Amino acid sequence: MAAQAVGTLEEVIGANLKRLREGAKLSQDELANASRGVGLNWSRSSVAAVEAGRKTLDFKEVILLATIVGGLGELLSG
Repeated sequence: MAAQAVGTLEEVIGANLKRLREGAKLSQDELANASRGVGLNWSRSSVAAVEAGRKTLDFKEVILLATIVGGLGELLSG
């Protein structure tokens, strides 16, 4: 069995964030507003950069983001 390509951590988090956000029927603006509610100073463009795998997240950002989207396992799956 061949190994499955996973991508970078940023790509995995980005794809999962987009999937979870769309599943919750949230816009990028709504997710940015929620992120500010937990202490992240994010705009819609910040959310877009994460979803595209272009933004490197520090540990605090990953943990705070996980509280918004339903847990660390959901954010890091895959």
